[in-house]
Amino acid sequence: MSKEFPQVERKDAASIYDPDPVLGKYVSHHPSNRILLLVRAGIFYVVAVVVLQLIFFSVPDDAAAIFLPIAFAGIAGMALWYTLHHWNREVVLYERGFTFRQGSDTAYILYANVIKLMQNIEVIGAGSLKRRFFDYKLVTDINEVLPITNVYSNPDKLTRLLERAITRDRLQIMQERLSRGEDITLAENFKLTPDGISLADKELFWRELADARVREGQIIIASTSDEAWHSLPADDFDNPMLAMAALKSMSKRNKPADHQPVTQSDEV
Repeated sequence: MSKEFPQVERKDAASIYDPDPVLGKYVSHHPSNRILLLVRAGIFYVVAVVVLQLIFFSVPDDAAAIFLPIAFAGIAGMALWYTLHHWNREVVLYERGFTFRQGSDTAYILYANVIKLMQNIEVIGAGSLKRRFFDYKLVTDINEVLPITNVYSNPDKLTRLLERAITRDRLQIMQERLSRGEDITLAENFKLTPDGISLADKELFWRELADARVREGQIIIASTSDEAWHSLPADDFDNPMLAMAALKSMSKRNKPADHQPVTQSDEV
């Protein structure tokens, strides 16, 4: 449980769709995709069995009769373990946080307590066979690591809602910290300060920040005098979505009413 999580007495709700006393109203439910688990386990078993049969094709029948049943049982055991290991996983999203269940263990996490969001999406195939594979890792303020993959149903919606809610609540915390005069480190040698952006070798005042955008895996920062004042790989940030939101927020807050951005920002 996150260290900032309010200490209240929890009562088992009659349904996950009921409002949570701390997390708020229900938003979305994402159980493990059990059909996908069974398909994966079946494919693994069939492929492994075929490979073993090919390997033992020239082995005398007496020896094969001893080793093959043992090998088949081991393969079936691994497939069964994989299926059961992911069978009872689910993520339930609420307005202020989410529950993360693995087996009989359930963690209650506030969006504000997720300090890192490392995203990785790979697109494999083309046309109607194109598939997106998600590999997200959420890290909380007490170093809980919560993986989000295609094991969960509708991972596209799940990751999109998580990104939006975490960015919303963490951005508010960052803005409050800046207003108190604190510095915020977003990446190595990259800080937000009450006065602007601080890098290892240069600084940019908030009034000089024109825009920020993502292009080809790089976060590009534009100043009022330079469309490419600085760029960093998005992977250098603990949460690229939050970094972009913070930069855009400060750009709008400190921009004169009649000022036009240097460039059109791209979508993250």
